[in-house]
Amino acid sequence: AVGEKAVREEFPDAIILKPSEIFGREDRFLNHYANMRWFGGVPLISLGKKTVKQPVYVVDVAKAIINAIKDPDAKGKTYALAGPKRYLLYDMVEYIYAVSFRTFVPYPLPRPLYHLVARFFEMNPFEPWLTRDKVDRFHTTDMTFPDLPGLEDLGIQPTSLEQKAIEVLRRHRRYRWLDAELEEAKPAKTYPM
Repeated sequence: AVGEKAVREEFPDAIILKPSEIFGREDRFLNHYANMRWFGGVPLISLGKKTVKQPVYVVDVAKAIINAIKDPDAKGKTYALAGPKRYLLYDMVEYIYAVSFRTFVPYPLPRPLYHLVARFFEMNPFEPWLTRDKVDRFHTTDMTFPDLPGLEDLGIQPTSLEQKAIEVLRRHRRYRWLDAELEEAKPAKTYPM
């Protein structure tokens, strides 16, 4: 909110886009959770039962940027870009593993301990796989802004996680499940809007 206010003061005609967590091919959201299988399970603060996510598809965000730039009425507006469905983090990660045909092994990890683990990853001289900021961001509920225009106001029909998850997660499947139909994984439970 502070950064948004500063931008608005300096550039009153700026178009501000506030996306929720973004997913798509080679993302650092769904793939991050899918890759956690290499660590013997998925650590989640409060088992992910207190965090609500509303991921938005990367192509929808790209289209929103283009449509906002082309729309003369968009000047000075703020848009909240979010997917069409909300999920408890636990249910969403469970769905990621169902689509990948992998065993979902969640375990609770307190935030201070998770931060300690992330601090070790931050010491990596290359791009760290996990940071304290990433831990906090992934375990923060995506806010809804009903008073702000969204994807629909830019002429975009939001794409759900279930429609595109296979594109992101197919590479995490074992060979025998590579061509399995998506329908074999039941959809993630949604959280009320």
